[in-house]
Amino acid sequence: MATAKIQVRLAGLQSQANMSLKLFAHPGAQNAAALATVSLTYDLTDTSLYWGTVDASSLAGVYRVMVYYSNGDDAGSGYIYLTNTTAVHPVVDDPWSANSSSTIVGTSISGVGADETTVTVTVSGSPLADADVWITSDAAGLSVVAGTLQTNGSGQQEFLLDHGTTYYFWLQKSGYNSITGTSFVAAASNSFTTTVASAEEEAAAETLTAAQIAEIAASPRKIVTDEGSVEERPADELIKLDQYLNAKAVDSTPLHGLRISRFKPAGSV
Repeated sequence: MATAKIQVRLAGLQSQANMSLKLFAHPGAQNAAALATVSLTYDLTDTSLYWGTVDASSLAGVYRVMVYYSNGDDAGSGYIYLTNTTAVHPVVDDPWSANSSSTIVGTSISGVGADETTVTVTVSGSPLADADVWITSDAAGLSVVAGTLQTNGSGQQEFLLDHGTTYYFWLQKSGYNSITGTSFVAAASNSFTTTVASAEEEAAAETLTAAQIAEIAASPRKIVTDEGSVEERPADELIKLDQYLNAKAVDSTPLHGLRISRFKPAGSV
Protein backbone atom coordinates (compact mmCIF):
# COMPACT_ATOMS: atom_id res chain seq x y z
CA MET A 1 0.00 0.00 0.00
CA ALA A 2 1.26 3.46 -0.90
CA THR A 3 -0.03 6.52 0.89
CA ALA A 4 -0.30 9.06 -1.92
CA LYS A 5 -0.14 12.72 -0.92
CA ILE A 6 -2.71 15.14 -2.35
CA GLN A 7 -2.05 18.87 -2.65
CA VAL A 8 -4.86 21.39 -3.25
CA ARG A 9 -4.39 25.12 -3.80
CA LEU A 10 -7.51 27.05 -2.65
CA ALA A 11 -6.74 30.69 -3.43
CA GLY A 12 -8.55 33.03 -1.04
CA LEU A 13 -9.39 30.26 1.46
CA GLN A 14 -6.80 30.51 4.19
CA SER A 15 -6.63 28.39 7.33
CA GLN A 16 -9.97 26.63 6.82
CA ALA A 17 -10.47 23.76 9.27
CA ASN A 18 -12.10 20.40 8.51
CA MET A 19 -12.01 20.74 4.73
CA SER A 20 -12.36 17.55 2.68
CA LEU A 21 -12.37 16.32 -0.89
CA LYS A 22 -13.94 13.41 -2.73
CA LEU A 23 -12.54 11.48 -5.67
CA PHE A 24 -14.82 10.46 -8.54
CA ALA A 25 -14.13 8.40 -11.64
CA HIS A 26 -13.31 10.35 -14.80
CA PRO A 27 -15.11 10.21 -17.05
CA GLY A 28 -17.84 9.19 -14.68
CA ALA A 29 -21.54 8.39 -14.66
CA GLN A 30 -24.33 10.66 -13.42
CA ASN A 31 -24.87 10.49 -9.65
CA ALA A 32 -21.90 8.17 -9.24
CA ALA A 33 -20.66 7.52 -5.72
CA ALA A 34 -17.33 8.86 -4.58
CA LEU A 35 -14.41 6.44 -4.74
CA ALA A 36 -12.68 7.96 -1.71
CA THR A 37 -13.08 10.79 0.79
CA VAL A 38 -9.96 12.61 1.97
CA SER A 39 -9.58 14.95 4.97
CA LEU A 40 -7.62 18.12 4.24
CA THR A 41 -5.43 20.23 6.54
CA TYR A 42 -3.88 23.57 5.63
CA ASP A 43 -0.15 24.09 5.35
CA LEU A 44 1.31 25.96 8.33
CA THR A 45 3.61 28.07 6.16
CA ASP A 46 1.20 28.58 3.23
CA THR A 47 -2.33 28.62 4.62
CA SER A 48 -4.12 28.53 1.25
CA LEU A 49 -2.38 25.24 0.42
CA TYR A 50 -4.12 22.09 1.70
CA TRP A 51 -2.80 18.55 2.11
CA GLY A 52 -4.36 15.13 2.37
CA THR A 53 -3.42 11.47 1.96
CA VAL A 54 -5.17 8.52 0.37
CA ASP A 55 -4.52 4.81 0.03
CA ALA A 56 -3.62 4.64 -3.65
CA SER A 57 -3.16 0.87 -3.89
CA SER A 58 -6.35 0.59 -5.98
CA LEU A 59 -6.24 4.05 -7.57
CA ALA A 60 -4.38 5.01 -10.72
CA GLY A 61 -5.03 7.54 -13.46
CA VAL A 62 -7.17 10.68 -13.71
CA TYR A 63 -9.97 11.46 -11.23
CA ARG A 64 -12.43 14.28 -10.80
CA VAL A 65 -12.11 16.08 -7.47
CA MET A 66 -14.78 17.88 -5.46
CA VAL A 67 -13.70 19.98 -2.44
CA TYR A 68 -16.06 20.67 0.46
CA TYR A 69 -16.25 23.01 3.46
CA SER A 70 -16.74 21.56 6.93
CA ASN A 71 -20.54 22.07 6.60
CA GLY A 72 -20.64 20.09 3.35
CA ASP A 73 -20.98 23.06 0.98
CA ASP A 74 -19.12 22.90 -2.32
CA ALA A 75 -15.76 24.73 -2.22
CA GLY A 76 -14.53 23.95 -5.72
CA SER A 77 -13.55 21.21 -8.12
CA GLY A 78 -10.68 20.02 -10.26
CA TYR A 79 -8.82 16.97 -11.52
CA ILE A 80 -5.95 14.86 -10.24
CA TYR A 81 -3.61 12.26 -11.66
CA LEU A 82 -2.91 9.60 -9.01
CA THR A 83 -0.16 7.01 -8.84
CA ASN A 84 0.37 4.22 -6.33
CA THR A 85 3.35 6.05 -4.82
CA THR A 86 4.09 8.39 -1.92
CA ALA A 87 4.74 11.29 -4.32
CA VAL A 88 2.77 14.54 -4.13
CA HIS A 89 -0.22 14.72 -6.52
CA PRO A 90 -1.56 18.27 -7.07
CA VAL A 91 -5.16 19.03 -8.02
CA VAL A 92 -5.27 20.93 -11.32
CA ASP A 93 -8.01 22.83 -13.17
CA ASP A 94 -8.35 20.73 -16.32
CA PRO A 95 -8.38 16.97 -17.02
CA TRP A 96 -5.78 17.32 -19.80
CA SER A 97 -3.39 18.91 -17.28
CA ALA A 98 -3.79 15.96 -14.91
CA ASN A 99 -1.00 13.67 -16.07
CA SER A 100 2.26 12.14 -14.90
CA SER A 101 4.19 15.35 -15.54
CA SER A 102 2.08 17.14 -12.89
CA THR A 103 3.12 14.67 -10.17
CA ILE A 104 5.70 16.06 -7.77
CA VAL A 105 8.23 13.49 -6.61
CA GLY A 106 9.14 14.06 -2.97
CA THR A 107 7.66 16.35 -0.33
CA SER A 108 8.54 18.14 2.87
CA ILE A 109 6.04 15.92 4.69
CA SER A 110 7.92 12.91 6.05
CA GLY A 111 6.58 9.73 7.57
CA VAL A 112 5.10 6.31 6.97
CA GLY A 113 1.67 6.91 8.50
CA ALA A 114 -1.63 7.99 7.00
CA ASP A 115 -2.43 11.07 9.13
CA GLU A 116 -0.88 14.52 9.13
CA THR A 117 0.56 15.35 12.54
CA THR A 118 1.89 18.76 13.53
CA VAL A 119 4.56 18.95 16.23
CA THR A 120 5.26 22.25 17.97
CA VAL A 121 8.42 22.94 19.96
CA THR A 122 8.76 25.85 22.38
CA VAL A 123 11.40 27.16 24.75
CA SER A 124 10.21 29.42 27.58
CA GLY A 125 6.91 29.83 25.75
CA SER A 126 8.50 30.94 22.46
CA PRO A 127 8.72 28.83 19.28
CA LEU A 128 12.05 27.12 18.59
CA ALA A 129 12.97 27.43 14.92
CA ASP A 130 15.59 25.50 12.91
CA ALA A 131 15.75 22.57 15.30
CA ASP A 132 16.41 19.09 13.90
CA VAL A 133 13.44 16.86 14.76
CA TRP A 134 12.67 13.24 14.00
CA ILE A 135 10.30 10.47 15.08
CA THR A 136 11.05 6.86 15.99
CA SER A 137 8.84 3.89 16.70
CA ASP A 138 11.03 2.72 19.60
CA ALA A 139 12.30 4.35 22.78
CA ALA A 140 15.92 3.47 21.94
CA GLY A 141 15.77 5.59 18.79
CA LEU A 142 16.90 2.83 16.46
CA SER A 143 13.88 2.80 14.11
CA VAL A 144 13.32 6.22 12.52
CA VAL A 145 9.88 6.52 10.88
CA ALA A 146 9.85 10.24 10.04
CA GLY A 147 12.45 12.98 9.61
CA THR A 148 15.00 14.34 10.14
CA LEU A 149 13.44 17.73 9.32
CA GLN A 150 13.80 21.23 10.76
CA THR A 151 11.16 23.24 12.60
CA ASN A 152 9.90 26.39 10.88
CA GLY A 153 9.70 29.92 12.26
CA SER A 154 6.66 28.91 14.32
CA GLY A 155 8.59 26.04 15.91
CA GLN A 156 6.49 23.55 13.94
CA GLN A 157 6.95 20.67 11.54
CA GLU A 158 4.56 18.19 9.97
CA PHE A 159 4.89 14.43 9.81
CA LEU A 160 2.76 11.63 8.44
CA LEU A 161 1.96 9.34 11.38
CA ASP A 162 -0.92 7.11 12.43
CA HIS A 163 -3.10 8.95 14.94
CA GLY A 164 -3.58 7.02 18.17
CA THR A 165 -0.22 5.27 17.85
CA THR A 166 2.62 5.78 20.32
CA TYR A 167 5.84 7.22 18.90
CA TYR A 168 9.01 8.80 20.31
CA PHE A 169 10.11 12.37 19.62
CA TRP A 170 13.73 13.52 19.27
CA LEU A 171 15.16 17.02 18.95
CA GLN A 172 18.62 18.46 18.63
CA LYS A 173 19.83 22.04 18.26
CA SER A 174 23.03 23.70 19.35
CA GLY A 175 22.52 25.78 22.48
CA TYR A 176 19.44 23.85 23.64
CA ASN A 177 18.93 20.68 25.62
CA SER A 178 18.11 17.74 23.38
CA ILE A 179 14.84 15.85 23.59
CA THR A 180 15.75 12.18 23.55
CA GLY A 181 12.92 9.81 22.89
CA THR A 182 9.95 11.48 24.61
CA SER A 183 6.94 9.22 24.08
CA PHE A 184 3.68 10.65 22.72
CA VAL A 185 0.47 9.46 21.14
CA ALA A 186 0.14 10.93 17.65
CA ALA A 187 -2.74 13.34 17.13
CA ALA A 188 -3.46 16.25 14.81
CA SER A 189 -1.28 18.42 17.06
CA ASN A 190 1.46 17.48 19.56
CA SER A 191 3.56 19.91 21.60
CA PHE A 192 6.99 19.60 23.20
CA THR A 193 9.18 21.94 25.25
CA THR A 194 12.91 22.23 25.78
CA THR A 195 15.25 24.59 27.61
CA VAL A 196 18.33 26.64 26.86
CA ALA A 197 21.45 24.62 27.63
CA SER A 198 24.02 25.93 30.11
CA ALA A 199 27.59 26.35 28.90
CA GLU A 200 28.56 23.07 30.58
CA GLU A 201 25.62 21.19 29.08
CA GLU A 202 26.31 22.60 25.64
CA ALA A 203 29.98 21.62 25.78
CA ALA A 204 29.04 18.09 26.85
CA ALA A 205 26.33 17.76 24.22
CA GLU A 206 28.80 18.63 21.48
CA THR A 207 30.69 15.42 22.25
CA LEU A 208 27.70 13.20 21.44
CA THR A 209 25.75 12.81 18.22
CA ALA A 210 22.07 11.85 18.07
CA ALA A 211 23.09 8.32 17.07
CA GLN A 212 25.45 8.07 20.04
CA ILE A 213 22.75 9.25 22.44
CA ALA A 214 20.37 6.64 21.02
CA GLU A 215 23.04 3.95 21.40
CA ILE A 216 23.61 4.87 25.05
CA ALA A 217 19.88 4.83 25.75
CA ALA A 218 19.63 1.33 24.29
CA SER A 219 22.72 -0.03 26.04
CA PRO A 220 22.86 -1.96 29.37
CA ARG A 221 22.59 0.24 32.43
CA LYS A 222 26.35 0.52 32.85
CA ILE A 223 28.79 2.88 31.16
CA VAL A 224 32.57 2.54 31.33
CA THR A 225 34.70 5.55 30.40
CA ASP A 226 38.34 6.47 30.85
CA GLU A 227 37.33 8.11 34.12
CA GLY A 228 35.41 5.16 35.60
CA SER A 229 32.15 3.23 35.42
CA VAL A 230 28.60 4.01 36.47
CA GLU A 231 25.86 1.44 36.87
CA GLU A 232 22.29 0.90 38.09
CA ARG A 233 21.10 4.28 36.83
CA PRO A 234 18.13 5.07 34.56
CA ALA A 235 19.06 5.53 30.90
CA ASP A 236 18.39 9.27 30.84
CA GLU A 237 20.67 9.78 33.85
CA LEU A 238 23.39 7.72 32.22
CA ILE A 239 23.21 9.91 29.12
CA LYS A 240 23.62 13.08 31.19
CA LEU A 241 26.49 11.55 33.20
CA ASP A 242 28.32 10.32 30.12
CA GLN A 243 28.07 13.81 28.64
CA TYR A 244 29.52 15.23 31.86
CA LEU A 245 32.40 12.77 31.90
CA ASN A 246 33.21 13.54 28.27
CA ALA A 247 33.24 17.24 29.06
CA LYS A 248 35.54 16.75 32.06
CA ALA A 249 37.96 14.73 29.95
CA VAL A 250 39.02 17.92 28.14
CA ASP A 251 40.00 19.88 31.27
CA SER A 252 41.93 19.22 34.47
CA THR A 253 39.40 20.34 37.09
CA PRO A 254 38.29 17.67 39.59
CA LEU A 255 35.16 15.65 39.05
CA HIS A 256 32.29 16.73 41.27
CA GLY A 257 28.69 15.87 42.03
CA LEU A 258 29.15 12.08 41.89
CA ARG A 259 28.45 9.81 44.82
CA ILE A 260 31.31 7.44 45.64
CA SER A 261 28.82 4.57 45.91
CA ARG A 262 27.73 5.15 42.32
CA PHE A 263 31.13 5.92 40.79
CA LYS A 264 34.08 3.54 40.78
CA PRO A 265 37.46 3.88 39.05
CA ALA A 266 37.72 1.66 36.00
CA GLY A 267 38.93 -1.82 36.87
CA SER A 268 37.84 -1.68 40.54
CA VAL A 269 35.49 -4.25 42.04
